[in-house]
Amino acid sequence: FKEKVVATTSRNIEECVFTGKGDMVAFGYPRRIVLINSSGRGARGGVDIGAIPVLAMDPRGEFMLTSDGPGVTLRPLPDSPTTMLSAENTRLVIPGARWRSLAFSADGNRVWVSNVYSNMVYGYTRDFSAVETALGPHEFPDAVAASPDGRWVASGSSLLLNAKVWNVETRAEALTLHA
Repeated sequence: FKEKVVATTSRNIEECVFTGKGDMVAFGYPRRIVLINSSGRGARGGVDIGAIPVLAMDPRGEFMLTSDGPGVTLRPLPDSPTTMLSAENTRLVIPGARWRSLAFSADGNRVWVSNVYSNMVYGYTRDFSAVETALGPHEFPDAVAASPDGRWVASGSSLLLNAKVWNVETRAEALTLHA
């Protein structure tokens, strides 16, 4: 193992996520997301976002999702070592405020998002054409994760200090854990 410094500071980093291919890593700072080559050889650009950096990487390495005031935005990733992350070609895929957590299924076919206004977790198809599943209620779900086989989704609430595990097929709550 050899340590490689890829950013000048880690101050105020709230989230970091590798791309699906592992060639780049995104760092979420308050109001900004920066994309850097994993090798440490240069920045790949950055985008301004809302106050809380909420992001997820497509496991296939095609795009990342970010959440800010208008909703969840799909941002295509640079497709060659010389191209940069750009605000161009982005599209709003889930409108509305307060999407606090984003997670992909292992195969990238589903996207799970939690919303603290509706107190629900929603499962979307990869093309965002339809909501396949709604799970909840879970008050203030600001964390979400999907099991590798896609059968389970977990949501967490920093407000209630609890987590719930959901059966995706039945949409039923399978377990609640309290801090």
